[in-house]
Amino acid sequence: MSGVSCAARFLYATFASLEILGCATPSREKVLVLTSRPDHPIVYQLALEQLKSKTPKVVGEAPAAVSSVRAGLPFVQRVSRHPIVAAAEQDGWLFYATAIAANGLTRKPVSFISGYAVQRGARQIIEWSVW
Repeated sequence: MSGVSCAARFLYATFASLEILGCATPSREKVLVLTSRPDHPIVYQLALEQLKSKTPKVVGEAPAAVSSVRAGLPFVQRVSRHPIVAAAEQDGWLFYATAIAANGLTRKPVSFISGYAVQRGARQIIEWSVW
């Protein structure tokens, strides 16, 4: 999706009443922090596979080990080409979404589509996408 305007990233899915949202947060301070549950993970397994691959797409590094979503947010925002719209922790990873899928009726986020991740306690910032 690089090179695509922010307005073009507001796509609406035609399946399961999901709405794809991205670039929805103009302010760096307004990042929605979500809770991922074991019965309803917010990040797809495909993203986790990308992070654990032999060649993850490392795009930056935090100056110190990142221990929480809030602690890593400023470092991820510095390397991100798009606004971070939501964040969550799942399976030992801190996720920062640049695009999310939301329920079309309630507009509540249901999953992350693309963004960045940092393994808890690590420094590498990895870009991922399930587009």
